[in-house]
Amino acid sequence: MISLDDVTVADALTVGVPSIGVSLYNNHLPNYLAEKIDSVQFLGTSEQPNLEKMVRLNPDSIVGIELSAES
Repeated sequence: MISLDDVTVADALTVGVPSIGVSLYNNHLPNYLAEKIDSVQFLGTSEQPNLEKMVRLNPDSIVGIELSAES
């Protein structure tokens, strides 16, 4: 599974699903998550993930959250 943000990384870990790739909001995985992930491919930012890297990982799923910019 590829996680498109740290929220879905945490959710996946909670239910026992490992992430093989992550893209992150500020390109930094919080320490509480970094300690729990052995090997993961960083795919850039959540706003601009590296699509070529994502394809090469051949994930079974890609999970993210919807961000809202409503006023």
